[in-house]
Amino acid sequence: PGKPTAFGVIGGKPFFGMPGYPSSCLSNAYILLGPALRRIARLPPRIEVLSSEARAGVRHLRVRLVSARGAPVLILLLPAARPVAISVEGNLLADPPPRAIALAGGHRLIRSVTTPPGGVLVDLVLAGDGPIDVVVGDQSPGLPVAGAALLAARPVTAVPASEGDVTVVAARVRI
Repeated sequence: PGKPTAFGVIGGKPFFGMPGYPSSCLSNAYILLGPALRRIARLPPRIEVLSSEARAGVRHLRVRLVSARGAPVLILLLPAARPVAISVEGNLLADPPPRAIALAGGHRLIRSVTTPPGGVLVDLVLAGDGPIDVVVGDQSPGLPVAGAALLAARPVTAVPASEGDVTVVAARVRI
């Protein structure tokens, strides 16, 4: 439905062309336009608290990390002193070496590199029963449309390093 559908960039701005009957345009908007707008909007990822229970000075949290932009990589930063145990999708994570915590600025870094669209489940066992401030982020390949000037200014001899250009969107959250 909705053929021919067109999309691209004209004058540095995204363009979507969806001819056809309104029902065809609506289905194309749902399939193509919605995800594109979420990606362009750079919406921050979210952390959904599914359960929270405190007992004997220990807090058990079950959360779901979700990228509103559909980014394949999700990141969670926790203060290193709080986690007692962390499981991602039921897999218990080993404690990182002290150097890894130092490199992460005194934080415990959890990174999901193959995140499904529905997000990833994380079980946290934390020392103390109070709230915790975390940073939740997501990472996608390439630059946003606003990065076109950066790409244009780059010399033709520029070579990507590490993962190349990425877009990271993050938010600080208290849970």
